[in-house]
Amino acid sequence: MLVQVGFEKEPELPDVPLLLDLVKSEEAISIVKVVSLPTALGYGHWVAPGVPKDRLEALRAAYAVTLKDQEFLKEAEKQGMVIRVQTGAALEGLVRQATAAPKAVLAKTARILHWN
Repeated sequence: MLVQVGFEKEPELPDVPLLLDLVKSEEAISIVKVVSLPTALGYGHWVAPGVPKDRLEALRAAYAVTLKDQEFLKEAEKQGMVIRVQTGAALEGLVRQATAAPKAVLAKTARILHWN
């Protein structure tokens, strides 16, 4: 492997650099953050904007409990699932950071990846 796409290195690939560490310009950094976002999000669940804070916190607390549940963890292991826990707050921060990129950067990213 020449490079990893994401915000953190895979534990199994400590010597493979992150693409984010190789780019220098602000525009390139913004593009790489947008491209890397799906690797951080994984299989998250989304709620609509404007969900009351208490409900959002209740959902996050329920996920935290689930991710400590031994039966759930055993079943996940049995199915070969890799679980890498991230908090909702951390994921929210990554989404805000990536989507705060200027529209021109988002448009260029879409062209590079043929998203449009």
